[in-house]
Amino acid sequence: MLLPFFARADETTPAKSISVYVFTQQGCPYCAEVLSFLEELKQTYPGIAVFNFDMKIHPEYVNAYAQMAQAYGISTTHVPVTYIGAKAIEGANESTIKEAIEYCFLPVNQCIDPGKYIQEATPIENNAAGKTNQEIVGWVVIGLVTAGGVALLIFKFR
Repeated sequence: MLLPFFARADETTPAKSISVYVFTQQGCPYCAEVLSFLEELKQTYPGIAVFNFDMKIHPEYVNAYAQMAQAYGISTTHVPVTYIGAKAIEGANESTIKEAIEYCFLPVNQCIDPGKYIQEATPIENNAAGKTNQEIVGWVVIGLVTAGGVALLIFKFR
């Protein structure tokens, strides 16, 4: 009896979609290869939305290219660069692009829009001792928990 209920639930579930950002330059054969490959993948994964940022036609995209590269922790020396979720793929690496898209389309995975990723990416800054703020807070918490445990033991056995 439950089977029709699940079938109806699947019919009303919206298709999954992901945004793919590709930084390219007109005349680049590898860029054309990546864009063509993404168009082919759209046949299998119709929820792919490809955003092509051609820096030769639109030089204003160069700043966005640098921001994306910095947020993803990669160099900014060549094209194409493809951003899928939290993954940056340099060059015309079709197998890696396909793997990233397949990963994002798995029902259990959520892939963030690359534009949102750079807004949420916060660089971790090191202090003078070379420790990140997260490391310092972690050690402080461990120290407080340890001191609290020792204090409890001392007062319990008094």
